[in-house]
Amino acid sequence: MTTPRPSDRGKCHFYGLNSTYATTMWQIVDMTTSINPAPIDNQIVRFNLSAWLGDYARDEDAAGILFTFLTQANQTVGNTTTLGPVSPADRNSATLVYRQINGQVPIGARRFKLLVTITRVSGSINDGDVDNIALWFYRL
Repeated sequence: MTTPRPSDRGKCHFYGLNSTYATTMWQIVDMTTSINPAPIDNQIVRFNLSAWLGDYARDEDAAGILFTFLTQANQTVGNTTTLGPVSPADRNSATLVYRQINGQVPIGARRFKLLVTITRVSGSINDGDVDNIALWFYRL
């Protein structure tokens, strides 16, 4: 309980488990259900993506997130944003560390895809983990 962690640790926690190499999960979300496309195309909508990423002690298994915007036709638009992974040195042997990134929603974006990959590097189980993935959109 003394290691860095989200205050509500474990409420949205994902763990690699017994995968031989990597565990992945993804979600595609239609932004137009909550954001009018006009502000996006006028370049006044930004995003903030954050998560707690890590592994156990000095283990090198790791979690990372790829964040991609898509057009209505599911074509990639803009750059893919990467959050993590974090190394044992980045974590200073803590289990989880907080990471965040901000950016602009590209013109033509109507959907986004979050892809989480938890990769086993060593050991007999994939104990890389991610907790409390959060994504916020806001206007300039």
